[in-house]
Amino acid sequence: MRQLKVAAPIGVIDDWNAILQTAVPGERLSDVILSAGLVRGVVSATKLFHATACDSGREWSHEDEFQQLSSYVNEVAGKRQDLRSLLFDVLAGYEKFLPRYASSRTGLLHRDLHPGNILVDEGEISLIDLDLCSNGDPAIDLGNLLGHFVEEGLRARRPATEILLARTNFYSAVAVSYSEQVAEAALFFSELTLLRHVYLSTRYPARAKYSLPILLECQKKLQTRIRHSTRREVIGVDILNEVHGL
Repeated sequence: MRQLKVAAPIGVIDDWNAILQTAVPGERLSDVILSAGLVRGVVSATKLFHATACDSGREWSHEDEFQQLSSYVNEVAGKRQDLRSLLFDVLAGYEKFLPRYASSRTGLLHRDLHPGNILVDEGEISLIDLDLCSNGDPAIDLGNLLGHFVEEGLRARRPATEILLARTNFYSAVAVSYSEQVAEAALFFSELTLLRHVYLSTRYPARAKYSLPILLECQKKLQTRIRHSTRREVIGVDILNEVHGL
Protein backbone atom coordinates (compact mmCIF):
# COMPACT_ATOMS: atom_id res chain seq x y z
CA MET A 1 0.00 0.00 0.00
CA ARG A 2 1.36 3.41 -0.91
CA GLN A 3 1.34 6.28 1.53
CA LEU A 4 -1.32 8.95 0.96
CA LYS A 5 -0.50 12.62 1.33
CA VAL A 6 -2.83 15.58 0.91
CA ALA A 7 -1.06 18.88 0.27
CA ALA A 8 -1.63 21.14 3.27
CA PRO A 9 -4.03 24.06 2.71
CA ILE A 10 -2.48 27.49 3.26
CA GLY A 11 -5.29 29.82 2.24
CA VAL A 12 -8.55 30.41 0.42
CA ILE A 13 -9.52 32.73 -2.44
CA ASP A 14 -13.24 33.18 -1.84
CA ASP A 15 -14.02 34.84 -5.18
CA TRP A 16 -12.64 31.83 -7.01
CA ASN A 17 -13.82 29.25 -4.48
CA ALA A 18 -10.18 28.10 -4.53
CA ILE A 19 -8.07 26.47 -1.83
CA LEU A 20 -4.35 27.23 -1.95
CA GLN A 21 -2.09 24.31 -1.03
CA THR A 22 1.61 23.89 -0.35
CA ALA A 23 3.70 22.57 -3.23
CA VAL A 24 4.41 18.84 -3.05
CA PRO A 25 6.91 16.79 -5.07
CA GLY A 26 5.90 14.24 -7.65
CA GLU A 27 4.87 13.55 -11.22
CA ARG A 28 1.26 13.77 -12.30
CA LEU A 29 -0.41 10.43 -12.83
CA SER A 30 -1.17 11.61 -16.37
CA ASP A 31 2.58 11.62 -17.09
CA VAL A 32 3.62 8.21 -15.75
CA ILE A 33 3.11 4.64 -16.95
CA LEU A 34 0.02 3.04 -15.38
CA SER A 35 1.61 -0.15 -14.08
CA ALA A 36 -0.53 -2.67 -12.21
CA GLY A 37 1.21 -1.83 -8.95
CA LEU A 38 0.71 1.88 -9.40
CA VAL A 39 -2.99 1.48 -10.22
CA ARG A 40 -3.48 -0.64 -7.10
CA GLY A 41 -1.57 1.96 -5.09
CA VAL A 42 -3.78 4.75 -6.36
CA VAL A 43 -6.91 2.81 -5.40
CA SER A 44 -5.49 2.14 -1.93
CA ALA A 45 -4.72 5.85 -1.53
CA THR A 46 -8.20 6.92 -2.59
CA LYS A 47 -9.66 4.41 -0.14
CA LEU A 48 -7.74 6.13 2.67
CA PHE A 49 -8.94 9.53 1.47
CA HIS A 50 -12.57 8.44 1.25
CA ALA A 51 -12.39 6.93 4.73
CA THR A 52 -11.11 10.15 6.29
CA ALA A 53 -13.47 11.33 9.03
CA CYS A 54 -14.07 14.84 7.79
CA ASP A 55 -17.23 16.89 7.34
CA SER A 56 -16.71 19.07 4.27
CA GLY A 57 -19.84 21.05 5.03
CA ARG A 58 -21.53 20.06 1.78
CA GLU A 59 -23.09 16.94 0.31
CA TRP A 60 -22.90 15.68 -3.28
CA SER A 61 -25.42 13.07 -4.36
CA HIS A 62 -25.88 10.89 -7.41
CA GLU A 63 -28.69 13.24 -8.41
CA ASP A 64 -26.37 16.25 -8.10
CA GLU A 65 -23.84 14.52 -10.33
CA PHE A 66 -26.45 13.74 -12.97
CA GLN A 67 -28.01 17.20 -12.81
CA GLN A 68 -24.61 18.77 -13.45
CA LEU A 69 -24.04 16.43 -16.38
CA SER A 70 -27.47 17.36 -17.78
CA SER A 71 -26.57 21.03 -17.69
CA TYR A 72 -23.37 20.32 -19.63
CA VAL A 73 -25.26 18.27 -22.22
CA ASN A 74 -27.80 21.06 -22.66
CA GLU A 75 -24.99 23.54 -23.20
CA VAL A 76 -23.33 21.40 -25.87
CA ALA A 77 -26.66 20.67 -27.55
CA GLY A 78 -27.23 24.40 -27.93
CA LYS A 79 -23.94 24.80 -29.77
CA ARG A 80 -23.63 21.54 -31.71
CA GLN A 81 -26.83 20.76 -33.56
CA ASP A 82 -25.09 17.81 -35.21
CA LEU A 83 -24.71 16.16 -31.79
CA ARG A 84 -27.96 17.30 -30.22
CA SER A 85 -30.22 14.32 -30.87
CA LEU A 86 -27.67 11.67 -29.94
CA LEU A 87 -26.61 13.62 -26.85
CA PHE A 88 -30.15 13.68 -25.47
CA ASP A 89 -30.76 10.03 -26.37
CA VAL A 90 -27.63 8.90 -24.52
CA LEU A 91 -28.35 11.11 -21.52
CA ALA A 92 -31.91 9.79 -21.25
CA GLY A 93 -30.65 6.23 -21.55
CA TYR A 94 -28.24 6.66 -18.65
CA GLU A 95 -30.85 8.38 -16.51
CA LYS A 96 -32.89 5.17 -16.50
CA PHE A 97 -29.98 3.33 -14.87
CA LEU A 98 -29.32 5.90 -12.16
CA PRO A 99 -31.73 4.35 -9.57
CA ARG A 100 -29.96 1.00 -9.94
CA TYR A 101 -26.89 2.45 -8.22
CA ALA A 102 -28.69 4.24 -5.39
CA SER A 103 -26.67 3.83 -2.21
CA SER A 104 -26.26 5.15 1.31
CA ARG A 105 -22.47 4.91 0.99
CA THR A 106 -20.76 8.09 2.07
CA GLY A 107 -17.22 9.33 2.48
CA LEU A 108 -15.01 12.30 1.82
CA LEU A 109 -15.19 13.08 -1.92
CA HIS A 110 -12.54 14.86 -3.95
CA ARG A 111 -14.99 15.50 -6.81
CA ASP A 112 -12.26 16.37 -9.30
CA LEU A 113 -10.26 13.18 -9.11
CA HIS A 114 -8.41 12.85 -12.40
CA PRO A 115 -4.81 11.94 -13.32
CA GLY A 116 -3.71 15.58 -13.30
CA ASN A 117 -4.69 15.95 -9.64
CA ILE A 118 -2.79 12.89 -8.44
CA LEU A 119 0.96 13.21 -7.87
CA VAL A 120 3.25 10.19 -7.61
CA ASP A 121 6.57 10.45 -5.78
CA GLU A 122 8.29 7.11 -5.13
CA GLY A 123 6.15 5.44 -2.43
CA GLU A 124 3.84 8.39 -1.87
CA ILE A 125 0.68 9.54 -3.63
CA SER A 126 -0.53 13.10 -3.12
CA LEU A 127 -3.95 14.55 -3.95
CA ILE A 128 -4.17 18.19 -4.94
CA ASP A 129 -6.92 20.64 -5.94
CA LEU A 130 -9.49 20.14 -3.18
CA ASP A 131 -11.74 23.05 -4.17
CA LEU A 132 -14.81 20.83 -4.78
CA CYS A 133 -14.33 18.54 -1.78
CA SER A 134 -17.69 17.24 -0.50
CA ASN A 135 -19.23 14.24 1.21
CA GLY A 136 -20.91 11.52 -0.85
CA ASP A 137 -20.55 8.15 -2.55
CA PRO A 138 -16.88 7.26 -3.25
CA ALA A 139 -18.02 5.56 -6.48
CA ILE A 140 -18.42 9.03 -8.01
CA ASP A 141 -14.72 9.79 -7.51
CA LEU A 142 -13.62 6.36 -8.67
CA GLY A 143 -15.80 6.57 -11.77
CA ASN A 144 -14.41 10.00 -12.56
CA LEU A 145 -10.86 8.68 -12.49
CA LEU A 146 -11.69 5.58 -14.53
CA GLY A 147 -13.56 7.71 -17.06
CA HIS A 148 -10.48 9.85 -17.55
CA PHE A 149 -8.43 6.74 -18.33
CA VAL A 150 -10.96 5.83 -21.02
CA GLU A 151 -10.89 9.34 -22.47
CA GLU A 152 -7.09 9.33 -22.56
CA GLY A 153 -7.29 6.16 -24.60
CA LEU A 154 -9.70 7.71 -27.09
CA ARG A 155 -7.34 10.64 -27.59
CA ALA A 156 -4.41 8.22 -27.93
CA ARG A 157 -2.49 9.92 -25.14
CA ARG A 158 -1.35 6.47 -24.02
CA PRO A 159 -0.83 3.13 -25.79
CA ALA A 160 -4.09 1.21 -26.13
CA THR A 161 -2.71 -1.82 -24.29
CA GLU A 162 -1.71 0.34 -21.30
CA ILE A 163 -5.21 1.80 -21.05
CA LEU A 164 -6.89 -1.59 -21.35
CA LEU A 165 -4.77 -3.11 -18.61
CA ALA A 166 -5.17 -0.04 -16.41
CA ARG A 167 -8.98 -0.26 -16.63
CA THR A 168 -8.99 -3.94 -15.73
CA ASN A 169 -6.52 -3.50 -12.88
CA PHE A 170 -8.47 -0.52 -11.61
CA TYR A 171 -11.79 -2.36 -11.61
CA SER A 172 -10.26 -5.37 -9.85
CA ALA A 173 -8.52 -3.20 -7.24
CA VAL A 174 -11.73 -1.31 -6.46
CA ALA A 175 -13.66 -4.58 -6.11
CA VAL A 176 -11.07 -5.81 -3.60
CA SER A 177 -10.40 -2.57 -1.68
CA TYR A 178 -14.01 -1.38 -1.59
CA SER A 179 -16.52 -3.97 -2.82
CA GLU A 180 -17.92 -5.44 -6.01
CA GLN A 181 -20.92 -3.10 -5.66
CA VAL A 182 -18.68 -0.04 -5.51
CA ALA A 183 -16.76 -1.28 -8.55
CA GLU A 184 -20.06 -1.70 -10.41
CA ALA A 185 -21.16 1.82 -9.51
CA ALA A 186 -17.74 3.23 -10.41
CA LEU A 187 -18.02 1.66 -13.86
CA PHE A 188 -21.40 3.34 -14.32
CA PHE A 189 -20.09 6.73 -13.22
CA SER A 190 -17.07 6.33 -15.48
CA GLU A 191 -19.48 6.27 -18.41
CA LEU A 192 -21.15 9.46 -17.18
CA THR A 193 -17.68 11.00 -16.89
CA LEU A 194 -16.97 10.05 -20.47
CA LEU A 195 -20.20 11.77 -21.54
CA ARG A 196 -19.05 14.87 -19.66
CA HIS A 197 -15.90 14.79 -21.78
CA VAL A 198 -18.04 15.56 -24.83
CA TYR A 199 -18.71 18.89 -23.13
CA LEU A 200 -15.03 19.36 -22.22
CA SER A 201 -13.98 18.63 -25.80
CA THR A 202 -16.02 21.63 -26.95
CA ARG A 203 -14.17 23.93 -24.56
CA TYR A 204 -10.69 23.18 -25.88
CA PRO A 205 -10.03 23.72 -29.62
CA ALA A 206 -7.41 20.96 -29.72
CA ARG A 207 -10.01 18.44 -28.51
CA ALA A 208 -12.89 19.50 -30.77
CA LYS A 209 -12.26 16.64 -33.20
CA TYR A 210 -12.91 14.14 -30.41
CA SER A 211 -16.45 15.30 -29.57
CA LEU A 212 -18.21 12.86 -31.90
CA PRO A 213 -15.89 9.87 -31.26
CA ILE A 214 -16.36 10.27 -27.50
CA LEU A 215 -20.12 10.52 -27.88
CA LEU A 216 -20.20 7.42 -30.09
CA GLU A 217 -18.19 5.55 -27.46
CA CYS A 218 -20.76 6.59 -24.86
CA GLN A 219 -23.54 5.29 -27.08
CA LYS A 220 -21.67 1.99 -27.51
CA LYS A 221 -21.28 1.57 -23.76
CA LEU A 222 -24.92 2.44 -23.14
CA GLN A 223 -26.08 -0.12 -25.71
CA THR A 224 -24.03 -2.80 -23.98
CA ARG A 225 -25.48 -1.80 -20.62
CA ILE A 226 -29.00 -2.05 -22.05
CA ARG A 227 -28.31 -5.52 -23.48
CA HIS A 228 -27.27 -6.76 -20.05
CA SER A 229 -29.96 -4.91 -18.10
CA THR A 230 -32.45 -7.79 -18.17
CA ARG A 231 -30.08 -9.84 -16.05
CA ARG A 232 -30.10 -9.33 -12.32
CA GLU A 233 -26.54 -10.43 -11.65
CA VAL A 234 -23.47 -8.20 -11.62
CA ILE A 235 -22.70 -6.86 -15.09
CA GLY A 236 -19.36 -5.12 -14.59
CA VAL A 237 -17.22 -7.95 -15.94
CA ASP A 238 -19.50 -8.30 -18.97
CA ILE A 239 -19.16 -4.63 -19.78
CA LEU A 240 -15.39 -4.69 -19.31
CA ASN A 241 -15.14 -7.67 -21.64
CA GLU A 242 -17.46 -6.37 -24.36
CA VAL A 243 -16.96 -2.62 -24.32
CA HIS A 244 -13.67 -1.97 -22.62
CA GLY A 245 -11.91 -4.30 -25.00
CA LEU A 246 -10.94 -7.26 -22.83
